[in-house]
Amino acid sequence: MQNFALAEIPTRKELIEEVDIGPFTQKYDRGIPIRRAAFQLLQTLFEVGALSSDSILKVVDAIVTYGLVDTAEEVTVLTLQILAKVTQKACVHVATKLE
Repeated sequence: MQNFALAEIPTRKELIEEVDIGPFTQKYDRGIPIRRAAFQLLQTLFEVGALSSDSILKVVDAIVTYGLVDTAEEVTVLTLQILAKVTQKACVHVATKLE
């Protein structure tokens, strides 16, 4: 399950739709619910203790690489919540990725 969630985290360009609204172009990201669900799955796996030490490193790497730079505010907020929980229980893993 963890590998599935990690595969769904990156923003997919094919799910971003551009709609012309007169002189403006509006972007709609259809992948937000998928990314949000993937992060929620990782959060649940972490909370129940289903992640090994190596898996926690992968999750922290995904959070830093994709979650913190996501353009969707709801995904970024969820990412920060997960990062706060991981920091409380496994601060060494977070400290290695701070650079």
